[in-house]
Amino acid sequence: MRKWRKRGIVVVACLVATMAIAGAVDCMRALAFERPIFARPWAMADDGGSGIYQGLGYSVEIKGIFLAVEEEPRGVTETTINLFGIPIVSAARN
Repeated sequence: MRKWRKRGIVVVACLVATMAIAGAVDCMRALAFERPIFARPWAMADDGGSGIYQGLGYSVEIKGIFLAVEEEPRGVTETTINLFGIPIVSAARN
């Protein structure tokens, strides 16, 4: 019985660690004005990348210029990171 309990705790700890690492990577990418890797697109605009990306316990809202070739800066221009629905960090590129 203890053997199964110990294995269960190890499995849950590994899943929590994986979720935390994926969230940290996506948050670092968002603050570097890049799109998240692990979060799924949830509510997207028709411009090729702006929208809300939903992860496990976090979301990243991205606004940017993705389709226009001549406008600068191209790519992500604003980002907001939410943890369990609470805004944590916002950044805007000049």
